[in-house]
Amino acid sequence: MNEFCPLPWININVDIDGQLLPCCKWTPGDIKLPNLKEGRIDELWNGEAFKTIRQKFLDGEKLKECRECWNMEDAGMTSYRQSVRETRWVENGTYSGVLASPPKMYDFMFSNLCNMKCRICTGEFSSLILNENIKLGVTHNKPEHKYWLNSKILETENEPILMSWLTDCKTIQMTGGEPTISSENIKLLDTIIEMGYAKNITFSMNTNAKIVSHKFLDKLEKFNKVRISLSIDDIGKRFEYQRHPSKWTTILGNIDKYIDTSFETIIWCTVSLFNVYYIQELLDWAPCKVKLNTLHLPEHYNIKNIPNFTKELLEDKFEGDERLTGIVNFMNQPSDIESSTLIFDALQEIHKLDLHREQSFSTIFPEWYEELNFGV
Repeated sequence: MNEFCPLPWININVDIDGQLLPCCKWTPGDIKLPNLKEGRIDELWNGEAFKTIRQKFLDGEKLKECRECWNMEDAGMTSYRQSVRETRWVENGTYSGVLASPPKMYDFMFSNLCNMKCRICTGEFSSLILNENIKLGVTHNKPEHKYWLNSKILETENEPILMSWLTDCKTIQMTGGEPTISSENIKLLDTIIEMGYAKNITFSMNTNAKIVSHKFLDKLEKFNKVRISLSIDDIGKRFEYQRHPSKWTTILGNIDKYIDTSFETIIWCTVSLFNVYYIQELLDWAPCKVKLNTLHLPEHYNIKNIPNFTKELLEDKFEGDERLTGIVNFMNQPSDIESSTLIFDALQEIHKLDLHREQSFSTIFPEWYEELNFGV
């Protein structure tokens, strides 16, 4: 079954709003996923939504909600589905029914607490962006916003369930927000260590590298294996613009500190409208392995939706660079949305935030700005 994905049987993602997903790449569609606000996590794990997803994969369906992986694979890039299937214990597993044993993989997005407001992010994943959007009138203060900062598992009825599940846990991933400043993340790590589970678990996290918490890193020393992905999308002033507020000199020092640990450390670069023109500079600079990821949402920053004349420009610019074959293939895929105004939407949003943050896209990205505005 080439389209089969084992993740709905072995992985659970808890997102900032309490929604439970089969993985972090899931795109909302026809299947209504459960939420922790609706009941116990063990009942929801084998509830109707997850059973439906499992049955569809058993029937050989290619779920549209999984299009991020399908798009990556069509571009010749390794999808999350494929990378998980390369793990021996995953590939040797049994996936024959719609009911599943407790998950062995966990992806925790407990809080949107963050110390940056990145251009490709949203208020759901950054408390600073949420506060900024409220000030700008983009959104209003809503009751659910408080829940985005509240505990999702600990000190709830689901804590003892999770603790019993973790006896057979293989991997834990933490994202955010910024995972190193989430109080629930820190408390959960302490609990896992105290219960003696850490020595059997592979831990990974994505961090923006704005700070290095040695107390947090000391906890990670207790785990069997640790992988740290540094969210670095560009260099110099362009990094500072995209991942605001930050200082590149500070980030450089923190990157070195992460590399100097005993942990596997990589650069996790998300390719978007902002950095695609300059991506070769980042690859040439990188002091460690780089994993190129493609932005899917919001649509107006997705490189599949940039104007055709800029795609042709980038194809010529990247010709012969095998590092970017997958990126070019992805860029040239058909758009997931039919709209002729996406580039206008992008430039308008960029301009609006530039005025508010006292930044200038045209100054920081002069060559790319000129190309994007050609014929617009």
